Amino acid sequence: MNLDERFGDPEQRQSQFLACSGAKIRSILDEQVPLLNDDQQVITMTVGGNDVGLADILNACVFQWWPFSSGCHQAIETSRELIEGGFSADLVQLLKAITPKLSRDPTNPGKLYVIGYADFFNSSTTQCDSTTWAFWYNIGNKQYLNQDVRKPLNELVDAVNKRISDAVKAAGDQAIFVDWHEYAAYDRGRYCEDGVIEPAPNRPGLMFYEWDTVDPDEDVERLQQLAPNVDDGTFAGEVNKFVNWTVDRKQHHTLHESRQDPTKLESRPSMRSAETIVELDDNVERTYGSAHQPLIRVSWTRVFHPRPQTHALLANLVLDRMDLEHEKTMARMRHDTQGRPMELK
Repeated sequence: MNLDERFGDPEQRQSQFLACSGAKIRSILDEQVPLLNDDQQVITMTVGGNDVGLADILNACVFQWWPFSSGCHQAIETSRELIEGGFSADLVQLLKAITPKLSRDPTNPGKLYVIGYADFFNSSTTQCDSTTWAFWYNIGNKQYLNQDVRKPLNELVDAVNKRISDAVKAAGDQAIFVDWHEYAAYDRGRYCEDGVIEPAPNRPGLMFYEWDTVDPDEDVERLQQLAPNVDDGTFAGEVNKFVNWTVDRKQHHTLHESRQDPTKLESRPSMRSAETIVELDDNVERTYGSAHQPLIRVSWTRVFHPRPQTHALLANLVLDRMDLEHEKTMARMRHDTQGRPMELK
């Protein structure tokens, strides 16, 4: 957004980027909000998924990085409890801590745009019922992307969006909820869309990353490298932690076949993973660190995250809403000076 020509000359404004993939509300409050400059004209943010157990859900219900979890049903129930617990109050607290950082100029008041989430799946199709994205090839009880999984996962997204929308309303007029739920469905951007045989990591219109997605002009060699940042508190760190736990169990697990052989997926670039194939006997000792040893590829750290075209869509939605808010401000000022009401919806 900062480089969008509709903002004018980027040299004439200041921009701060404080976001961190994997950050939770408390860490945003403690570590990011204090760093925000005052008198901000525009603040954008996405928040909530990490606080309701996104990584745990993806582990138990989709990828099984740590295949010894309590299972998908339990992960969904735990997420529901988090959503119905203190999640709403925490959101309101966060947004009310951010809005004082906004400009109070009546001619150009600052706005906080809180971007919601979209459903990850088309839950009405059936061709994914026999599809598994299990990370390990030779585990039993693989999780499949059947409707009994996809439907409740979409319901969790809807529940999170409702809490975010309500929190935005509670935060006052300077906070605005940006809902893009309908666009993902209309543009067939979700996983398991009708007629799509998954995995289909590079199909046109896909809005979220799969394991093997490669964006135009992207460096494939970089995607094959081990992720450099697997620190605690990041999404990559959570994924890497699960994989490390499994390795530490010294079970005889190997990566899923399609993760090893680039010929398994027709549209898949060469992304061999030989270094991360794990075949440990009980008498093999592991000598490197448990939680922070990088074992995952760069391409694996962004699954279920928006692709560039999705970010472009979200930026356009925010910019369109900014135009509308500016029109409202101008209309209010004309009303104040001329005494004639002028309503914009």
